[in-house]
Amino acid sequence: TDCQIYRGQRGRMEIRVEVQGVSCHGSAPERGDNAIYKMADIIADVRALNNNGCDESTDIKGLVKMLDPKYNPEHFEDARFLGRGTCTVSQIFYTSPSRCAVADSCAISIDRRMTAGETWDSCLQEIRDLPSVKKYGDDVQVSMYMYDRPSWTGEVYETECYFPTWVIPEDHDVTKALEESYKKLFGE
Repeated sequence: TDCQIYRGQRGRMEIRVEVQGVSCHGSAPERGDNAIYKMADIIADVRALNNNGCDESTDIKGLVKMLDPKYNPEHFEDARFLGRGTCTVSQIFYTSPSRCAVADSCAISIDRRMTAGETWDSCLQEIRDLPSVKKYGDDVQVSMYMYDRPSWTGEVYETECYFPTWVIPEDHDVTKALEESYKKLFGE
């Protein structure tokens, strides 16, 4: 990559969070259940998941926790090498009968970058465990996106939007061979 030896990369996945509400006329919003307001709470928690630290006083432990042997005993060293995971809301969608009505659904896409020790299942569970997601219970669905676009032949091959983290140890034979080749090519 860029004429450098890369022996690892953070993983990536695409998460969808959907919230249901009840629409009503905007002149009497108390008669409905605004899905956008529910999603606002969830978005705030997603932001906290990305930004928070991991000390005991924090309700939502931040993704930085995976760099700590307490939370990631088997993979914290590789996580420190790759860097912490991240998450951000990248898209937002809603449905409503009109601009004068309470939204009856709202969805977001979350771009999630994973470090060593994180899996697609652990990342989905992290979102499901957010206080706001638990608060709204059955009105919230958390899932992984699927690629399902037809190819140029029309064939549809459904694939999860998940690309796992990978790390090759520094002392691995492949790494050593790459280093030797690099030195022979570039003299460094």
